[in-house]
Amino acid sequence: MSFLQLRIHCADNVAPFYRKVAAPLQAMLARQGHDRWTLARGWQHGPHYLLTFDTAGLQGGWLDEAQVLVHAFLAAHPSQAVDPERYRALQARLNAVEAAGIDPDVIAPNDTLSLHETDAAQLAAKYESRVQWLSVFETEARLRALIVRGWLACERHEQFVAQLMLLLASVYPPVPSDDPARPEYDGFLSYHSNYIFWRHTLPPHQRVQVDARFDSDYTAMVDQYRLWLAELPAAIRDEGSLLGDTARLLAGRFAAFVDLARRDVIHARSPFAREHTARRDSVSEFHQAFFYNDDGSGFQFSTDFCAYRWLLNIVYKAFPLLNIPPLRRQQLNHGLDRLHLEQPDNITALRAALQDGETVAA
Repeated sequence: MSFLQLRIHCADNVAPFYRKVAAPLQAMLARQGHDRWTLARGWQHGPHYLLTFDTAGLQGGWLDEAQVLVHAFLAAHPSQAVDPERYRALQARLNAVEAAGIDPDVIAPNDTLSLHETDAAQLAAKYESRVQWLSVFETEARLRALIVRGWLACERHEQFVAQLMLLLASVYPPVPSDDPARPEYDGFLSYHSNYIFWRHTLPPHQRVQVDARFDSDYTAMVDQYRLWLAELPAAIRDEGSLLGDTARLLAGRFAAFVDLARRDVIHARSPFAREHTARRDSVSEFHQAFFYNDDGSGFQFSTDFCAYRWLLNIVYKAFPLLNIPPLRRQQLNHGLDRLHLEQPDNITALRAALQDGETVAA
């Protein structure tokens, strides 16, 4: 399997890119019956769009057409280049956190295009198997089409992301809990976990600031969150709607990942090794209670959880495309978890809508 990557070095993530590049490219490839390509937003060597194409079966001329679209966009919509000194410092931090292995001093020229040949082995190198990587690539390709539709429909990305997260959490089948603070173990628990893990890494004075800011944000947004949640059951029953297609994609990929978990292709710590577990005393009390056994070993999770975690991380990776920065992601993690605890009837209605015949996964 051979792949080609187009790296579009552009500091802005704006609607014209989706109208002038992503949508026409998507339409052109769809006419060829080809949808095996992904779109991501990256930071390595400067902010950029990364288009990754499986070139098998692509007809001649597609690359020339893609480059014409990109160059026309860059000429018509120049972006403000990053501050080199500040961006090198940011790049150094991200390089250390993500172990990206790049030279943090290198920043590619802004508003330029570069091409890079690669293959499945290189793309899959960070995963435990090629099958793992392929499951991510195929899901990202299908999610890309929905994100492009979302950009073309409107720019209310926060509503789409919040409703996407509500749908995702509701796909996970809940199980009873013996914890009075959590009436059930469900998909929202992962949002809470992600938020708590991030909060635990902050110094004490910043935790106080975050608590106050997030509480204020939730108070300001809760009525809007309630409305977005209440709209979902009817919205996903609307055949051909963006939210309906999103619900079907999430349900279908979750089912596919459950099958991968049952076959031991993925597990709770994928793509890292099973033994890749933080020391128990280095995590929050919440994580010690929910993720570790009394002897300090990592808890063994169900196949449903393994599948859900795999899907959740793919969805999280799409947030930069939708202009959702890391801090806003944590606010949504915190806020939507609170919302679901306060709105059990609406969550039940959403789960029922996901399970009915009109939202059977494709």
